[in-house]
Amino acid sequence: MSGAKDLNLFLQMPNIKIIKQNKQLYLFNKQEKCEFNEKLFDPHWLKSEGLLFGEATGRTKAFIFYWQSRLWVLKRYRRGGLPAKISESKYWFSGIKRTRVYKEMALLIELHKKHLPVSNPWVARIVRHNMTYQSEIITEYIPESQSLADLLKQDPLVKDQWQKVGAAIAQLHQHHVDHADLNARNILFSKGKVF
Repeated sequence: MSGAKDLNLFLQMPNIKIIKQNKQLYLFNKQEKCEFNEKLFDPHWLKSEGLLFGEATGRTKAFIFYWQSRLWVLKRYRRGGLPAKISESKYWFSGIKRTRVYKEMALLIELHKKHLPVSNPWVARIVRHNMTYQSEIITEYIPESQSLADLLKQDPLVKDQWQKVGAAIAQLHQHHVDHADLNARNILFSKGKVF
């Protein structure tokens, strides 16, 4: 997510706790109180521990896993388009608050607090490589969800479903959020709601 009119305000809010370990930075949503284990960012460990629930595909795989009686999603940031030809997953580092993952996490926390249709973030990781970084984020899993793309493969949507998609997008626009990568794979239906 990007393009929030009030993004600078979101970035100043103290809802993210930052912990530095070697060349890694962990960003925690202060509202979430789950016990943390850095191995949660390792899909192989999740699988070996029997915590992996499933995978979802898009530009990259997302790993769905159980942790402390809840389902979470691990997403690795990947570039698209022309920048991906230079580096698939590395971004230029010019400060923590200027990273894509920090901005997305700050925005999601604020939107979730306002009960808008977004997933609640828990923790993110930034791994530094000299002047670049790679990042990942763990968000709460939206239960029984299907992407708009998957639903359209099964049957055409009815008018009510299209109206719900439009209403969800309009809600975000009313809060000055412009999703730069909005597509049918990242619009989710869950229990009659759109995320």
